[in-house]
Amino acid sequence: MHAYRIGNQDNPDSIQAVAANGGKQYLAILDNAKLVLMMGIVLSHYTMLKWNAQVSAPSALMENWLWNFPLAGFSFVSGALSKGPPNRSKLQSLVMRMLLPFLLYTLVFDASIMQWLKHEPFRVSYLSQQIKSAAPFPTWYLQSLIVWKLLAWSSHVLASGWSIPIWASFTSISLALFVVSSFFTMHIWSLDDGIAFLPCFAVGFLFPIEELIMLVPMTPQMAVAGCFSIVAWTLGGQYSPIRRRATKDLHEALLDRYGCVSALSWCEGMSSALIYVTVFMMLLVVSCPRQEYWFTKYGRDGAMYVYLLNLPALKLFMKALRGADPYQSNWKASPTSDSTEAIIVAFTLTVLLSSWPARWLFSPVIEPTKCLVRWRAKQSLAKGHM
Repeated sequence: MHAYRIGNQDNPDSIQAVAANGGKQYLAILDNAKLVLMMGIVLSHYTMLKWNAQVSAPSALMENWLWNFPLAGFSFVSGALSKGPPNRSKLQSLVMRMLLPFLLYTLVFDASIMQWLKHEPFRVSYLSQQIKSAAPFPTWYLQSLIVWKLLAWSSHVLASGWSIPIWASFTSISLALFVVSSFFTMHIWSLDDGIAFLPCFAVGFLFPIEELIMLVPMTPQMAVAGCFSIVAWTLGGQYSPIRRRATKDLHEALLDRYGCVSALSWCEGMSSALIYVTVFMMLLVVSCPRQEYWFTKYGRDGAMYVYLLNLPALKLFMKALRGADPYQSNWKASPTSDSTEAIIVAFTLTVLLSSWPARWLFSPVIEPTKCLVRWRAKQSLAKGHM
């Protein structure tokens, strides 16, 4: 065990200030995992658009890798990277790196480009509606991430003020919100969607996954176990009892299925989220590469670009491919060829959208502060040469 515990919630820089060997390995494994998760998001959107398949994939072997799994994984990683109490720098980062990109993306893409693709005009009322609650558009995740981080920081304040463990305060807050969401709809700031994956964020925030990674060496035997785990999870897609998209609006889903809500109805949504995040942790530890490779940079630098841009890119791709509305055609060839095609498209689009030309082109919307810093540096350099 390393003397410096990067999972220590009382250390404000618990991840960034970790010892070099363990910290680099920890961050590399998360970056590699994000690449797989990004491909899962693109696969989910591609199957939805091409085959109008919001629940089933072209092959049952893809089921467990779509929708719930990548969203649970991203939520877990976000929690793992959010450890430590709040400070001025973190609050500023929350505004400039999450809130501002959300507003810019909503204006440029959701209210303008996406409306144009549907042959509808720009409307201020639609823009305000998207800002109020972005779901089901991808920006619901940015809204949720803001809420999750504020809840995590609030739990630090409560734990410090009441002299209780951080896990007790954050677990209590998360559980209370989840129970309430089973009795009431929360169509504001995408709370219905965010609360559905709040348990995944909580697990990443509280569980010392970095220590588990250090304790479990990546031996040849572990690599074999990882391969078997991937195969088992893939084959389980045909028989999984939770083969459906995430129950984001828990209250309405419960009413639709059972016609009523009981005191323990929230357990259904909670169990689904916890199953997915547990599987993700297991696969992360036993099968995810722990060193930096040529593909690591795509997960490190391009995760948010791929997540936000893949749906508009796929719609443009489908329109160019068919010359028609992408929601209309649902033709299929065979499960094998369709699955192969979907995986190739997902990997290609993930690499393209996370490449530096795409990041340079769309950084004014997705990373405006970094774009501004780069512009100021060029201006200063130009003045220095004058």
